[in-house]
Amino acid sequence: MAVDYPSQFRLAIQQGKKREVAKQFKNVEPLVGKMYTERFTDESPVIWDFDLIFPRFQAKLFDAWFKVTADEGNEEVNMPIKTESGLVTHTVRFFEIPQAREEGETWRYSCAVQASSI
Repeated sequence: MAVDYPSQFRLAIQQGKKREVAKQFKNVEPLVGKMYTERFTDESPVIWDFDLIFPRFQAKLFDAWFKVTADEGNEEVNMPIKTESGLVTHTVRFFEIPQAREEGETWRYSCAVQASSI
C-alpha cells in the first residue's frame, strides 16, 4: 500500500521537471521490403526527474520521512505532481535515495521517480 507524500512539504516540482515516457513501439527494418512498426509492450512507465527544495528544518523532516515512512524508497508514494492536466496525484516509486546538496539556507534534493502511467 502506498504512503502519502506529506502535505506540509512543498510540491515536488518547484523549479521545473523533465518527463520521459517509455517507448511502446519500435521500427523494424526487414532485409527485404518496407520498414514497419511493431508494438513490444503495453506498459508505458513515466519517469520524472526533478528537485525537491526545502528550508533546513523541512529537509530534516523530509530525510526522516523518506528513511522511515517511505522505507528508503521501497514503498510506493502517492505524490501530487503538476502536469499539463493540472495537479494530479500519482503513485510513484523513487529510483534511488534522493541526493541532497546545500544551497545557502535551502537544501535541494535531486530525485527521479517512476509512475506506471500518466
